[in-house]
Amino acid sequence: MRNRRIIIGAYWGLSLVLVAVLTWWASSTALETPDISQKSNAEETVEVQAGSVGETMAIPVTAKWDLKPMAELSRDGTITAINVESGEQLKAGETLFNVNERPTVIAQGVIPSYRTLETGDRGVDVEQLQDFLFETRYLKTEPDGKFGTATLNAVKKWQDSLGISSDGIVQASDIIYAAELPARIAIADTTKVGARSMAGDVLASTVSPEPTFEGVLENEQAMRIDTGDEISVTGDEFTWDGVITDMKTSEDDDTVRVTITGTDESSLCKEECVTGIPVTSENEGTSLRGQVVITPEEDGPMIPVSTILTDASGDTSVLLPDGEQRDVDVLVESDGQAIVHGLDVGERVQLSPGK
Repeated sequence: MRNRRIIIGAYWGLSLVLVAVLTWWASSTALETPDISQKSNAEETVEVQAGSVGETMAIPVTAKWDLKPMAELSRDGTITAINVESGEQLKAGETLFNVNERPTVIAQGVIPSYRTLETGDRGVDVEQLQDFLFETRYLKTEPDGKFGTATLNAVKKWQDSLGISSDGIVQASDIIYAAELPARIAIADTTKVGARSMAGDVLASTVSPEPTFEGVLENEQAMRIDTGDEISVTGDEFTWDGVITDMKTSEDDDTVRVTITGTDESSLCKEECVTGIPVTSENEGTSLRGQVVITPEEDGPMIPVSTILTDASGDTSVLLPDGEQRDVDVLVESDGQAIVHGLDVGERVQLSPGK
């Protein structure tokens, strides 16, 4: 019995000693902080790469031709033929369409055809008719605003060329005048063979020499750009480089509308306008894709922005693997990358602490 008590006592004594040893070992291990900073910093480095950094912003762009209503009928009638297509360029004397089988031609002038002209009539509209006949070589004398024998004979020759009765009388809808010729024409959607037209209906319009290009931005986007910024405009088969020349806040909604021209404030599309931007009578415009240059692209040594240190004075530097701090100039940064001056491609730099 006594031996049994001795064994139990020894067991408990050894247990207490073991617990004390384990407690001391655990506490001493927890208090020790391994020095891994040097190893971590040595491992967290990146190689300087050759690269390009820049930033663009996508915006929707609409191209439109300005249309000026021109062919307004002065009498009721039925359209019996259409002789041109929208976008086609016409010169003086060419036929637009036929109304009641009588041709309507285009001529240059600013006074609308508002009355029938015949022998004995006088006025600026008579002189405008004479200008047309003189330009097309039917009239041999200088225009004087008087519908006399020379003008009568010129009208008859012109009517013969059209294949209509040469009575020497010019009806009001025989000629439609446009301010500038030659000009491209947009035929109205309602101008169809067989359609009944009323006096005052506009059957066609002249097309501006150049289309306009307009982009639409939200206010937040507009705050990142300014007039003079470069923009590329892309369609299905072309890309044109231009600049933003004007910015206006819309009164109808919370958007900013920007005007785009060529780099020298000339035409953006130049000789490609005719083929690249179709003419439509409704003038809803052609949708294009724009890319505004926010940050011009730079080439050179490229590193992650997270490797760059900035001090209180704004100077920038990087840490090399051996701990040396080297000053660098940040030329441009975007999307987490930066092009810098002061490093060579192939060098390595440390990732900045806390980044």
